[in-house]
Amino acid sequence: MTEALHLSLSANAAQVLAVSTRLVTQARDTGGRKWLRPLVFAVGLICALMVGSLLDVPANKAFFIALTTFYTTLLALWLGSRATRRRYFRLLEDSACRMRPTPVSLSAEGLRMEPRAFPWSDIIAVTRWNDMTLLQFSPVDAIIIPDADLPAGETPETFATRITTWKTK
Repeated sequence: MTEALHLSLSANAAQVLAVSTRLVTQARDTGGRKWLRPLVFAVGLICALMVGSLLDVPANKAFFIALTTFYTTLLALWLGSRATRRRYFRLLEDSACRMRPTPVSLSAEGLRMEPRAFPWSDIIAVTRWNDMTLLQFSPVDAIIIPDADLPAGETPETFATRITTWKTK
């Protein structure tokens, strides 16, 4: 189980998109705050309308309070999404795969991408998802290895065991 594996990876566009979406969603929602945005929005509107009715404020002023609350909430949500986007880009920039340059050769025959080598310490996690193994460089960046691309006789379980053995050396 120590011999090298030579694979030709062929993750299709749907797999790449699904994995990317999953990784970004996981990285964004690690704090368990999925419910926060709708809650802030709903509470803001309800409070504004209740204040208007409790204080016996005319309808136009209550509407103004509700509208101000609505736009303030939208501003807060926009600022929150900007912060999430910055966090995502920071995570992507910290990826070992993105930090290293990609050697490329250009010639009359075309473009040739030179191989790059990554030590196992650059892989922060090895996860299974659907019918794929993900070698993660960061919480939002991974190499996708579809089960269909594994060599004959290699199962996802033996593949995971082999990677674990290599990572612990």
